[in-house]
Amino acid sequence: ILVLDVRGYHNALNIDTDRTFTDQSTLVLTVQEQVQASGGNIVWLVGDKIVAAYNGFRRCSGHKFRIVKDGLSILQDSPRGSFALGLGVATGRLFVGNMGAATTRAPTVLGRPVTQAFALSKHAVRLPESDVILVTQEVVNATNFSFVCRQADVLEVASESVKVYQVVEAKSSTKAGEGEEWMYELQKQASQQNKKFGTRWKEWEVCWKYINQANWPKAISELQGYCEKYDDEIGDALLHRIQQKQQAAFPMRVCY
Repeated sequence: ILVLDVRGYHNALNIDTDRTFTDQSTLVLTVQEQVQASGGNIVWLVGDKIVAAYNGFRRCSGHKFRIVKDGLSILQDSPRGSFALGLGVATGRLFVGNMGAATTRAPTVLGRPVTQAFALSKHAVRLPESDVILVTQEVVNATNFSFVCRQADVLEVASESVKVYQVVEAKSSTKAGEGEEWMYELQKQASQQNKKFGTRWKEWEVCWKYINQANWPKAISELQGYCEKYDDEIGDALLHRIQQKQQAAFPMRVCY
């Protein structure tokens, strides 16, 4: 989930309403084009907030990388007039769908990551520094530290302490999302294959749980057991690629 908050929106409305609406419309169109080009969906647009969901309403390979990459692109490239932007990004399981009465329905996302992303975007616009993207620890882990980050704060969100990191840039050694999408393509192929096999599908889901958590030692261990038990070329390919990735992995780099 990506939540974008605009700082200075209400003050700008009081100064020049027409220009503010023009600037806001340009910003919304730019964000919408960026999000849709990466496979995400705009699910909410109200006043000074834009909410986008990835890998919810439609499949989006490498979505955790894409969403952070899009956030950086929005901060760097979006025309915004006199606005400053604050973005919050969180990841996890969500309820996604159209909700409402029979005559009026709207796309909706519900869940812990939504609450976290809103809290992060709200915190981002309060920081002295303008144009900030904040992410949770889960996002840093899930992107395998492909971005240069620094710990920004610890927030209380829904009675939970959440470590917050500011994304500075994509690491020069890799472009965010590229080189990782093979994982999701292999998962897609294997998912279609393994759904036919009951317990085998459950074992594959356990492997993928650790991959999503970027817990590579556990993922390798589970995949080795899976591949020994089943003659599965896709599982073998995935195991081989993760082992290669681990051998060539760059060290964790989180700046404080």
